[in-house]
Amino acid sequence: MPKYLIFFILAIACDKAAKPSAPAPINPIQKQPADRDSDNVLDADDCAPDDPTLYQFKSIWVDSDNDGYGSGQEQRTCIGTKVPRGYVAAGASTDCDDQNGEIYRQINLWTDADSDGRSLNQSRSFCIGRDIPRGYLIGPSATIDCDDTNALAFETQLAYADADQDGRADSSEKQPFCMESKASHYVKSLENGIDCDPKNVDIFNSVELLIDADGDSYADKSEAQSSCVGNSIPQGMIIKGQEKGLDADDKNKSCWTIKRLYRDEDLDGVGGKEAKEICTGAQIPTGFSLSKDDCNDKDRFVVSPKKYYVDADEDGISTSTSSEICARSAPKGYTEELSSTADCDDQNPNAQLIQTGFIDQDNDGYAKSSPSLVCFDKLVYKPILAMQPGLDCDDSNPTRYKVHAFAVDADRDGRGSRKVAHLCTNEALDAPFGYALTTDDCDDENPTAQLEQLGFIDQDNDNYAADSPSLVCFDSLVHKPAIAFIPRLDCDDSNAQIYNWRNFAIDTDGDGRGSKSNARICTDDKPEAPAGYSISDDDCDDNDSGRWKLTELAKDLDQDGFSQSERTSLCLGQDLPTSFIKPTQIADCDDQNKKIWRLMPTYKDSDLDGVGAGLSFFQCIGREIPLGYSLGAYDPDDNNRSITEDETLTLLFE
Repeated sequence: MPKYLIFFILAIACDKAAKPSAPAPINPIQKQPADRDSDNVLDADDCAPDDPTLYQFKSIWVDSDNDGYGSGQEQRTCIGTKVPRGYVAAGASTDCDDQNGEIYRQINLWTDADSDGRSLNQSRSFCIGRDIPRGYLIGPSATIDCDDTNALAFETQLAYADADQDGRADSSEKQPFCMESKASHYVKSLENGIDCDPKNVDIFNSVELLIDADGDSYADKSEAQSSCVGNSIPQGMIIKGQEKGLDADDKNKSCWTIKRLYRDEDLDGVGGKEAKEICTGAQIPTGFSLSKDDCNDKDRFVVSPKKYYVDADEDGISTSTSSEICARSAPKGYTEELSSTADCDDQNPNAQLIQTGFIDQDNDGYAKSSPSLVCFDKLVYKPILAMQPGLDCDDSNPTRYKVHAFAVDADRDGRGSRKVAHLCTNEALDAPFGYALTTDDCDDENPTAQLEQLGFIDQDNDNYAADSPSLVCFDSLVHKPAIAFIPRLDCDDSNAQIYNWRNFAIDTDGDGRGSKSNARICTDDKPEAPAGYSISDDDCDDNDSGRWKLTELAKDLDQDGFSQSERTSLCLGQDLPTSFIKPTQIADCDDQNKKIWRLMPTYKDSDLDGVGAGLSFFQCIGREIPLGYSLGAYDPDDNNRSITEDETLTLLFE
């Protein structure tokens, strides 16, 4: 059946209520437009004026799967209120699969196979429905998935290649890798080192190996070999740095070092002095020891010296003195233990015990000291025990036993000094030689000077005494102090050339003239002053020997022999300073010009006859009078040089 017939039948069956409402009442007077099918659509506008179910033209598209989305070519068809089933009026030709009502739109999708929300950097066109199929995204993700088969692997980062996947980098250079991807063979750091063989998972470590043929961890020699190894190293080798040292014998596992050993004959573990170089390992060979401290290698019960105590007289009582002796038991002249009471005389077996007594060795009835402990010899020594005698100051001489005080007589003149000595002597009161009973010797170094006298001391014999009267140790042969008179005081009694105090002016520059500063000097009575001093005190500069006199001067700048009126005082020597002279009677009226120096009254001399006229006025002139001027007289006619009344006064200055 034709499509348009089906459509027509369906249109009749449609709800009439959907048709347009009835037109307004027709004015019978007016001619109304025709609507033959009474569908409220004028025939002029009605695409089917004879069919009330059809009245408008619409663009429609085939919708075979009735999913609301059309396909194919646009069709302009006269329809009613509704679009016929199997067609749509909107959406145009958008259904990408009009045979399947579940899918209808054509869209570009980006692959996300691992559904991690990150796509590959490529898209495909798909015909889909409302939902996005699993494994795809509607747009590219911000981060491109570097491995779309693994949801945990999606980000590309720089890492180190690890081709054999042994956890060690193939090199120190980084490359881009898809993180967490099973297809990416990489490591993130160099913490496990760089693989020396990137293609073999079993070997990876570059090491320096040393030969250790006997496997005792001691290397045969110090030269190392570079090798690439895995978790184990070749047999007979050891990694450099792990060796315990160099092997003295790399063919014997129990021997690796040469040690200096000492022969141990008594097998007590301590050797004697005999040494031998032996290759050994952990165990020391029998009959040898590392120690050489055995003092007796023939006796295994004696290793080191033992302390024994001296008993020289072998009376069984030791002294406190001990000795270290290499012996199992105490040898002759020694004891094992220290005696509770030491032997007081170890050279005498009869003298052992100490007793209290007063010793009187010279048998003079005076003991050497107060009671003391005595090493009692029961056969020979007999100390005084029954009495308490006086103390003996010399118990080796029976003629000396008591201490007396004597004055020292150094000059042996029979008179002692005030220096006292205590001597061991007897009861006699006679002083021993070199000592005296008196202490009045004023000079115990000079036998001719004994007694002190009052006098004035003149040491330099210049008849001037050093000071006021004093007690003098009188020397009868040499020293003769002035006693009968009172001399003048000597300011230096050690030098006969000087004796008198005098005041002088200090002459610092040595020019013979002193300054105002004075000094009191011990000298003689000569009128001359000592060096460095002067009788005069008129030196105006005592630090410069070329200047000494204060002179009144005036300036003469033009050096014409006439000074300025202003005067000044300068400290000078023989020569005057430049531009200064002694003041002159006539003051220089112009000290800048040496040709003029005197201020004189002058008269105008118009006729140049040597006689002026008129009022005078002062001028600074020199030897000659300026032309046209005169020093004196009165010219009755100064315009006629033949007429003069007064004589011309001519003054000449040398």
